[in-house]
Amino acid sequence: IIGCLAVIPDFDFIPVWFCGFSRDWHRGFSHSIAFAIAMGTPALLQQGATRLRDMTVCALAVASHGLLDAGTTSEGRGVELFWPFSPHRVKFGLVDIWEFSPDWIWPGEFARALVASALELMLFGPLLLGIIWLHRRVASTTGRL
Repeated sequence: IIGCLAVIPDFDFIPVWFCGFSRDWHRGFSHSIAFAIAMGTPALLQQGATRLRDMTVCALAVASHGLLDAGTTSEGRGVELFWPFSPHRVKFGLVDIWEFSPDWIWPGEFARALVASALELMLFGPLLLGIIWLHRRVASTTGRL
């Protein structure tokens, strides 16, 4: 479920692709911290969990998407990370993922998104695996998950 939660912010492409909304709709409110908290709560309740830690993990999974998009954006409009408190779009410009997926690799927007996703997985996958390893190591020494 955590992996599914991390993808939810990109569902904002549905109105762009199927309803003719402006592309400006993408990376708006659905990529914000407030949206992550709002999505973490129902996910928690749907799973029947009641612990704050579980809700926090769900919210962080959703928030990771907006944070990664902000981190991998140096050109363009950025991410509305602090919506509804600020309409300012944030971009950290750590790595511009699109620089590594030009049209000659695979033409078309959807194909470029697939290439960008694979590159994000290569960049951030080791970090995720390290966190999982560290969590299991701590859990095995403390006896708690």
